[in-house]
Amino acid sequence: MSNLEFSKGSLPLYIQIKHIIKADIIEGKYNYGDLIPTELQIQKEYEISRITARQAILELENEGYVLRKRGKGTIVIYQKKIEENLINSVSFTSEMIEQGNKPGTKFVEVKTVKATESIAKIFGIKFNEELININRLRTSNDKVIVYLETFLLKDLNLPMEGEYYKNSLYEFFNSRNIYPYSYKEKISAICADKKLASLLEVDIKDPILVRYKTSFLEDGNVLEYTIGYYPASRYVYTISSKI
Repeated sequence: MSNLEFSKGSLPLYIQIKHIIKADIIEGKYNYGDLIPTELQIQKEYEISRITARQAILELENEGYVLRKRGKGTIVIYQKKIEENLINSVSFTSEMIEQGNKPGTKFVEVKTVKATESIAKIFGIKFNEELININRLRTSNDKVIVYLETFLLKDLNLPMEGEYYKNSLYEFFNSRNIYPYSYKEKISAICADKKLASLLEVDIKDPILVRYKTSFLEDGNVLEYTIGYYPASRYVYTISSKI
């Protein structure tokens, strides 16, 4: 048990308890979806009044760390966000490793699809021309972070087995002497539909960041077009630039 400070001038007890539980949440003792101790458990552990315990929990709820649910208790809703700098964007795998996280892939689906009018325009091909479509659900520390839909030209002669695409797509490109040279991106926001809610383990209508990325070869031809769907509660983009 962490000791509380009772001396004159110390923080109110409910604030001290809030800080203790908040630290436990941030440090991973209580993860997203876990129950934190009840008011009665906090009261007994810290030898305080029930009102003080309730106020500490209310503070945590007001700050967005927990949510009280009738009949269930108080659950953790805080999730540490993955941060990516858009100016120095790299592959998902490299970004996770640089931040000390463990990248993973929950599933991979590889198939051929016919180009829609909008995607055909991006690649400069005919409507309904066949493309390779790779769909991947990527994770960080075993938590779902992004659902990726990638489109590639069939004449790249890439394998159709999912095992080739479980890790960094760009590293795989390089292994086949294909070198992305530049890219452009567009970011928007939508609400999760039933499919995205299921894939990303969020609620329907939760906010989703959508990242549209087009990568080019040195000759200016399009290499890949990827749409990434990120739960807004788990991902944040930063932009830094000189003024």
